[in-house]
Amino acid sequence: MKKVLFVFLTFFCCSLSLRAQGSLYSVFGLGDLSYLPSSQSSGMGYVGVAVPSSLYINRLNPAMLSAINTTRISGDLSYTGFSATGSLGSTYQAFTGFSGAGFAVPIWKTVFATGVYPYSRLDYNQRQVGRLELPETDTTNLEYRYRGIGGLSTVPLALAFTPYNNRFRGTVRLGVSMNIMFGTVERTRETFFGSALTPQLTSSIEERASGTTFTFGGSYTKPRLFSRTDLLTFGASFTTGSTLSGERRDFLSGNGLADTLQNPTSTVRLPSTLALGVSYLNDAYLLGLDVVVQNWSAFEYFGEDVSYTRNALRISVGGEKQPSRERLATFFQRLTYRAGAYYHQTPLRFASTAIDEIGFTAGVGIPISGELSRFDINFEYAMRGTTAQNLIQENIFRVRFALNAGELWFQKRKIE
Repeated sequence: MKKVLFVFLTFFCCSLSLRAQGSLYSVFGLGDLSYLPSSQSSGMGYVGVAVPSSLYINRLNPAMLSAINTTRISGDLSYTGFSATGSLGSTYQAFTGFSGAGFAVPIWKTVFATGVYPYSRLDYNQRQVGRLELPETDTTNLEYRYRGIGGLSTVPLALAFTPYNNRFRGTVRLGVSMNIMFGTVERTRETFFGSALTPQLTSSIEERASGTTFTFGGSYTKPRLFSRTDLLTFGASFTTGSTLSGERRDFLSGNGLADTLQNPTSTVRLPSTLALGVSYLNDAYLLGLDVVVQNWSAFEYFGEDVSYTRNALRISVGGEKQPSRERLATFFQRLTYRAGAYYHQTPLRFASTAIDEIGFTAGVGIPISGELSRFDINFEYAMRGTTAQNLIQENIFRVRFALNAGELWFQKRKIE
């Protein structure tokens, strides 16, 4: 099975007639994985494990949610382009997609947050054209068309609180989240012979999975490290691995025949995730470093051979600067400027060749409606994969737009 997948990827690489909306690597397993701790982090190299913020809903470490003191609503939209290069050709494909929406509200001494966010995305559309040898040395045109769409989504139900807060000794934050996972993936292969306009054979697979994972997070913030106003924060979160219940059906049709098969193996095992981070904040700067490890050696997918997977590692570094927080400051002084970089050892490896990714990010946060809301624009350029061993190298261009709005709820009005 591993060799078949490698040959299939080689076909993707060598085909000159190629069309896709997402990464060609999304053909494997769950598809292209989504990683976005918050819209703030996407401009800082995706740093977020130890970044408490009253303006952003943290998806990676639920403990950071306890810093929120106003009701928050967020929405993310992104444009992503993939420039893929193989040994025999290259192509560019792009899509504009939803990157998640969230809601958080302080209730008494806790903060509750939820939303809907993508966990993975699968989106490819590829043609492979060749010639088929027939008896008596005759040949005919042969064409395969591969399509895939879908992915997993997650709905977190998170609760965070601050059990200890002392302006001299520091702050302890804790949080927990139950993550509801669900999604559907559809993969189709159509086979055309000769000059036929309709496929003679169609094979399609529909896969559904659902279940839950849990995320536990914590952090400690030490104040007054070098001055009276700076903060040093250490954060950690752990997301459990989980076996999702699934359903897989194979459909085969052609030449007037149709058949449906039920796959007896109906489970998907997701990996566990450990995230560690540190951040430093003063009046003008925020700097952070994250290390995230995922145990993909435990990954299972409907009984398939997934020996192309390996444990994943992500190292992120980044920061932001806001020249002034005064309301009377100029517009450009109140902007937040961000930059960062990351290295991602992806879960994929083929023919002993690792598929790694290196990326650089930059962005700006624009204050709107006073100081409670932000409109973020973040940019990213990344390089993933290699052309060695007939594999694919992708240059990734991404622009993210996010609105983070805040409003005071459950506050008693004072009558003067």
